[in-house]
Amino acid sequence: MSANPERPLGTVFLAVDRGERRLQFYRQADGSLRIADVTTLLETQQQTIRETLINLAQDSIVPLYTINGREPRTGYEIQVNYWSGQLPVIYRLRDRREALRFQRLVTGWRTKEHFDQTSCSVVFRATGWPLRRDKELAGRGEVQFLAPARRIIPAISDDGLHPVASSRSVPSSPIDVPVAARRMSVVTTHSDTRRNRQVVVSSQPPEPILVAFFQGDDYYTMLKIKVREVELRPVRADCVVELSPRGSPSTFMVDSLSVSNTAQDLAGWNVCELMKKGNRKNVKQLKCTNLTLGFRDLELLENFERRFLFVYLQWAKAANEQLAILMGMNKGRMPIDSFPTSPSSSSIPRIPTINIPDISNEAWRELEAEMRLRELDADSDSLPGIPEMGDGAE
Repeated sequence: MSANPERPLGTVFLAVDRGERRLQFYRQADGSLRIADVTTLLETQQQTIRETLINLAQDSIVPLYTINGREPRTGYEIQVNYWSGQLPVIYRLRDRREALRFQRLVTGWRTKEHFDQTSCSVVFRATGWPLRRDKELAGRGEVQFLAPARRIIPAISDDGLHPVASSRSVPSSPIDVPVAARRMSVVTTHSDTRRNRQVVVSSQPPEPILVAFFQGDDYYTMLKIKVREVELRPVRADCVVELSPRGSPSTFMVDSLSVSNTAQDLAGWNVCELMKKGNRKNVKQLKCTNLTLGFRDLELLENFERRFLFVYLQWAKAANEQLAILMGMNKGRMPIDSFPTSPSSSSIPRIPTINIPDISNEAWRELEAEMRLRELDADSDSLPGIPEMGDGAE
């Protein structure tokens, strides 16, 4: 089979003793992923290419590399269960960076930072019968801070403006993307050259999330938590941090996916199902009263605190900036001087002002620089000229 002429979404490298083996990902029109498995022999440089399809609606992606019980590692493993689980294939990635890139390409979420060998215990509020006890899960694994990997860009067609949730999508109609964009803001203006107008595009800031992967006595669990819904209480003497509801609620919502630790059930430990929107038959939404994370040492705990503060501040700043711009537009003040007219007030969404902890501009810049240095999955597979969310153009 000849090599694919189109540009791949991304490439990951596998761990091999000799030569090179890589997986190239291509997006299909039906939403599935085509994988070209390319092996290069060291002696002859001869290549063999095998192709397969991942149906993201039916196949599952199991992040084996997050389970500490599988150490010592000779590679970072991800299991793909093709044909609705009938054909399991384990890919041994070259290092963690490649594993995180694989995970990003199939889920659309970028790992900003991870903390491995972390203990986790969580308490869920009991529902139903009044005397039922709260449920508690505990184990060991790792936690990851995730953010959307692709920036939403607009495409103007004959019937109006449509958001396109892919950094690889290129509008077929004439449009300048972007005309102007603030670094943190998700309020942008775009020019429709055919109709000689400018359009203000507003979307809610992408929410950062925290995902905990851990292995208990007889189960595997992954939890997804919205960072904006929780606050931290560190206990430095024990190198632990407690996550509790932010503000007045007594609980916060957690998406939970748990399976027993048998080989058959492990195929259902699907990170793509946890991360997708809509109907998820194996994911439960549970009310959590408390979640505790334990770290190997105080330095890791403090790094976790700083990452948590950074992603929360980044989201809160964008939300407040969006609100300020929209309120200004409602009063006739445009974010871009050349914008001719003001939208009607009925088109402006209502979002609450977010409380932001006190931090100076200098401290923020130092924190931002530190966070970028600590990111493993910092590469970009997007098209040139279309920045990733959070890396936007000035």
